[in-house]
Amino acid sequence: MYTDLENWAEIRRRVLVDGLSERAACRGYEIRWDTLQKILAHPEPPGCRREAPRPRPKLEAFLPVILQILEDDKKAPRRPPRRRQDAGEGASRGRACAAGRACRGPR
Repeated sequence: MYTDLENWAEIRRRVLVDGLSERAACRGYEIRWDTLQKILAHPEPPGCRREAPRPRPKLEAFLPVILQILEDDKKAPRRPPRRRQDAGEGASRGRACAAGRACRGPR
């Protein structure tokens, strides 16, 4: 979009007041015909115009719940860090599980 306000006013003045042809204005300022028509229709750049209002975010209905969870997490005690030995707990018959082997790394 063409938004240079100084050129916008100059183009309007030269075409509407001084009598410069629209085709010559397009050539001289290197703008498209549609852009020139918009410049002539509006005294200043119209800016961004939406046809419909922006839709509300889908998460907006859940924001109070999310914020409450985040606040509760700040107040909750910290969980102790996991140890490598804990990763193997729960394996049947004392054998290490895949998680325990992955934590140990290659031998």
